[in-house]
Amino acid sequence: MKRTDSNREIQVVIALILAVAIPFAATLATIKTGRPPIEIPADPAANPSPYGYTWSLLLYLIPDLLLGSWVLAMHRGPREKKAFWVTVGLLIPLWCLLDVFFGLTFFKYPNLGASVGTFWGYTFDRGWAKEIPLEEIAFYALGFIGMILVYIWGDEYFFAAYKKPEPKERCTMRQLLKPHVGTAIVGVVLAAAAIGYKKLGPHDYHEGIPGYFLFMLACCILPSLFCYRIAFPRINWRAFSFGFFFMLFISLFWEGAVGVPYQWWDYNRGQMMGIFIPALTGLPFEAVLLWFCASWTNTLVYVTIRSLLPSEAAKTGG
Repeated sequence: MKRTDSNREIQVVIALILAVAIPFAATLATIKTGRPPIEIPADPAANPSPYGYTWSLLLYLIPDLLLGSWVLAMHRGPREKKAFWVTVGLLIPLWCLLDVFFGLTFFKYPNLGASVGTFWGYTFDRGWAKEIPLEEIAFYALGFIGMILVYIWGDEYFFAAYKKPEPKERCTMRQLLKPHVGTAIVGVVLAAAAIGYKKLGPHDYHEGIPGYFLFMLACCILPSLFCYRIAFPRINWRAFSFGFFFMLFISLFWEGAVGVPYQWWDYNRGQMMGIFIPALTGLPFEAVLLWFCASWTNTLVYVTIRSLLPSEAAKTGG
């Protein structure tokens, strides 16, 4: 498929995102009085959502089991399965490690009664603190597995008619050493815009930097710098958009309806850019943006790894 076809398809994806985002934002902008989070009583027996964070992981676990069994039963050759395991083995430990060192900087967990226990995380002002719910590990593991499985299922089955044909030329590791200049420019522009809004925007959090936004941006831009040239013309954009909207609507329910209102987790406002959604208990804009960034990074890395692996035809000389 030609590059112009990929450009046209990503324009459709952007149009779909805007078609949802514009009326969503316009409606929420009419709400001036925000919903406060539910007060967490000192008595654990009176907790309004005992083990709520734990049970909520079913939002990922059940789709993961369903789609995972389908992927394991695929008869299209081992390349997709191997690419899946390599991607999972690379990204999940990395994100868990980042959560250990940055989780308590960007988040707080007022309602530990919604969790089964805690593990250690690093804070730049207090050092190590045992304040991160164990469910965070399952969140990253199940969430990232879910994102990749939805894309594979869409690419190999639901939108298989739009699967990109395998290019004749083989991908090589050397292509990863050619950074994509356009990605770097986009990253610099977005970082400058976020810092400008943090310093000058109409909010009360002008001190410091938009740490969480810059963190997410780096997690998008760095893989894009090296994977973009390989992955972009090979991504099944219909499968990507389906996976993105699937994750977005789960997250809006998860964070806006239960997670933040019941204080399973919350955000350190000083680390945010300054755009909050009153109707969703002050959910920051970054919480919505996260799911696009995560979907993009996961898909990009998976497609790149799959493209670098030899196909069955290449192995047999076909």
